[in-house]
Amino acid sequence: MVTKPDIVHRLTVVVADKPEPGGSKNGFAIYKGSAKAGTKEFTGRVVIAETNQNVALWRKSVRLACRPEGKPLVYPPISGPTVVRFYFTLALPKSVTLKRRPFPSVKPDCTKLVRGTEDEFTQSGIWEDDARIVSTLISKAYVGGFHPDMTPALPHPGCVVHVYEIIT
Repeated sequence: MVTKPDIVHRLTVVVADKPEPGGSKNGFAIYKGSAKAGTKEFTGRVVIAETNQNVALWRKSVRLACRPEGKPLVYPPISGPTVVRFYFTLALPKSVTLKRRPFPSVKPDCTKLVRGTEDEFTQSGIWEDDARIVSTLISKAYVGGFHPDMTPALPHPGCVVHVYEIIT
């Protein structure tokens, strides 16, 4: 018989900055020599570049929230199955009112917001690998509004991340 696992709250992180979507990644091969001279040769190296340059600022804010004193908020990194809840708060565009559009049902999409955030949690040593995540709940709301589960949005752009570990 399988026993029911426990879900333990490990940490809550608040990132106070404008959330940016993790852009698509492009790879570029590195060559040496000259195509004109017929000496162009692949070096075996590839450079990976993100298409959204602003995501670097967002990731830095996430890193500072995960490592406020230069050390990860949890040690050792979470190694078990993990459940994560992301509450993103976006700035309300000047052309929009909460009455007209109470939820940000436009770009950026939720999964791209999560991509850059969870990658930085991995880099910051919160969990061993984002492959440990077995369940992700994501929502986005405007400043001054509510998330779909009626949780109030932050009073500024940012994200609240709740991390739970499943103990079997």
